[in-house]
Amino acid sequence: MNKILLIAQREFLTTVANKGFIFGLFLMPALIGVAVLIGPRLMGTMRSPQVVGRVAVVDPTGQVLPVLRSTLSPAAIQERRQAEAMRALTAVSGGGIPSSPAATAFAPAPDLRIVERPASADLESEKKALSAADQEARVMALVVVDSDAVEQPGPGAEFGTYSIYGSRDLNADTERILYESLREAIVTARLTASQLDQKRIDTMTRVRRPVS
Repeated sequence: MNKILLIAQREFLTTVANKGFIFGLFLMPALIGVAVLIGPRLMGTMRSPQVVGRVAVVDPTGQVLPVLRSTLSPAAIQERRQAEAMRALTAVSGGGIPSSPAATAFAPAPDLRIVERPASADLESEKKALSAADQEARVMALVVVDSDAVEQPGPGAEFGTYSIYGSRDLNADTERILYESLREAIVTARLTASQLDQKRIDTMTRVRRPVS
């Protein structure tokens, strides 16, 4: 028994006295501590800068702009991004994946402030604000909603749409966000005008995909 204890003691001392063991014993906690302290700061510096700007809107219908204020908010934009990321992950994996904020951690939602312009506004004058030298007068984009974008001009006729005029500051990602927000706002306004419930329609048209 004494021999076994002596052998175990010798092996323990040999292992503990090893430089690699000591180095690993203190190095790993130190690296973890550095990652915890510096990691969030590095993540913050790696993020793309948030896009901030103004969007002028001419809405002769008077029904799209109130909804657009909601669909163009940073919270709504982030929610759509999360849903899009979840759909893509689910399509790849074939099953449910828990939501993760890391999917959009490097893409802060733009902060776009809506500037309401009258329906009678002169379009050419409004376009000049896209390249105005005065920062306060400049807008990132000009949106003009068609007068028949919400209600059909006649039985069986096509709905109207909208036009977007962008400045040099309007990048592709922000332009795509504008398209998504306007589409959602116009569809919601159409459903409201037709006295239809968006949530009920979504529920009726949703068919959950089973796992084979």
